[in-house]
Amino acid sequence: MPKTLFLISQSPNRAENLNTVLGVISPGDAICFIQDGVYFSNDGFVPERLKNGLSEIEGKDVSIYYLAPDLKARGLSYDKEKVDYDGLLDLIEKYDNVFH
Repeated sequence: MPKTLFLISQSPNRAENLNTVLGVISPGDAICFIQDGVYFSNDGFVPERLKNGLSEIEGKDVSIYYLAPDLKARGLSYDKEKVDYDGLLDLIEKYDNVFH
C-alpha cells in the first residue's frame, strides 16, 4: 500500500486540513508540520479536539516531524523529531504520495 506524507502548514486555530488527515491517516504514513503548522509543537496553541486526535495517532506507527527552521523562525523549541530543509526533501522523496 502506498505511504503518504501529509504536510500541515496551517496554525492550530486554522487546521481544518488536520481533521481530514486524522480521519484518513494509516500506519506507515507521516505528518510534517511546516510554516505556521509548527505551532502544533506547543500544547498551549492546540485545541483539545486536535490534541486527542494527535495523541491517538502516536500509537499507530505514524511518524511526526517538525521543520526546524520554521520552529526557530517562530521562537519555538521542540525536543522530538525535527528535520531541516534537506530532511524535508528526503521525506518527500521517500513517500509515494504527498498531501498538502
